[in-house]
Amino acid sequence: MNKIISDIFKKYDVSQWGVCDFSATLPLIECRAKMRIPENAKSVIVCLFPYYVGENDERNLARYAVVADYHKVAGEILKNVCDELKEKFNATFEAFVDSSPIREVTAATLSGVGYVGKNSLLINEKYGSYVFIAEIVTNLYIPPTPPSTLSCIGCNKCEENCVGGAIKDGKVDLKKCASFVSQKKGELSESEKDLIRKTSLVWGCDRCSDVCPHNRTPEKTPLKKFYENIVWSFEENMSDEFIASRAWGWRGRKVLERNLLIIKEKTNGISK
Repeated sequence: MNKIISDIFKKYDVSQWGVCDFSATLPLIECRAKMRIPENAKSVIVCLFPYYVGENDERNLARYAVVADYHKVAGEILKNVCDELKEKFNATFEAFVDSSPIREVTAATLSGVGYVGKNSLLINEKYGSYVFIAEIVTNLYIPPTPPSTLSCIGCNKCEENCVGGAIKDGKVDLKKCASFVSQKKGELSESEKDLIRKTSLVWGCDRCSDVCPHNRTPEKTPLKKFYENIVWSFEENMSDEFIASRAWGWRGRKVLERNLLIIKEKTNGISK
């Protein structure tokens, strides 16, 4: 069974996957997608989509945001995978990307595709924390894969280097997280603006990942779709249509332009 699943994933350049019991992921997260969980669900196939594509000094977007919208890339791949799995097995398969009732990091650690860092991010042995997590839930019983024997080395660099001091004792205070703040609508407080200035990123924050020793030598993604339309920076002349096509466009132009202005104020020495 695992050989069949592995061969299907290989066709789409997905090498990092594992399985855990559905019951081990309970309780589910309350969201609209919960309605799509198959009746008598038994197993969760967890798969990773690496997104690291290299470096660019002009980048003003978080690393995950420079590639094509992962909802579309991972969603298309998993749709195809589910279709092929349905042909092989008499069972139901439902894919979830981002908007998922499954506690993704928990499921990922249980299935053995990674372990959790003190910044609460999943760390994969091959691709570090530069990965998207997605799941396929099925009413087919699939023998679970063993959890990873590796663990975070506990160096505290993510905690010490967080620009907002959001990380403490393995938990993240979103109100202090620069990535969370960069996605807020409306006017930001001076302390929140300062977080944007410190990251110099219009969207997201990579600080805790950048300083993590487990990310020292990440392998580049094998997913060809992530190399097709790399955008290193948000620019004011981008069309609304283009912005809406990116993973960072869901908040709209105003949030992005606000953050860019905050960064420009810092660059021009106008920061308050």
